Amino acid sequence: MEEVDVYKTSTIHLLERLCSEDIGRRGIKAISERCEGELLNASTSLLEAKRVLITTGFFVPTGQAPETDGPLGAAAIAQALLRSGVPVDFITDPLCASVVAPVVEFLQR
Repeated sequence: MEEVDVYKTSTIHLLERLCSEDIGRRGIKAISERCEGELLNASTSLLEAKRVLITTGFFVPTGQAPETDGPLGAAAIAQALLRSGVPVDFITDPLCASVVAPVVEFLQR
């Protein structure tokens, strides 16, 4: 594994702390405590990967529509990986394809 500089490490730890804040009171704190300190390992692993498969899209039955924030977050991750030379593929279910397809089309430009 490549050595990571102090600035990048502190930035990743800051991002990890911000992501673990339970602003919406959805119980994310319990999950984030179990994964504390792993964002650096996860991001390094992604950058060292030969190819990454991103799964995104969640159909919201009460709204009868796919969620829209997951595919946008997936697009940001995919763009960073692509800029780093890591090929990316997406997978979703038919109910969410209408939201994920434009993300894939945008990234292929």
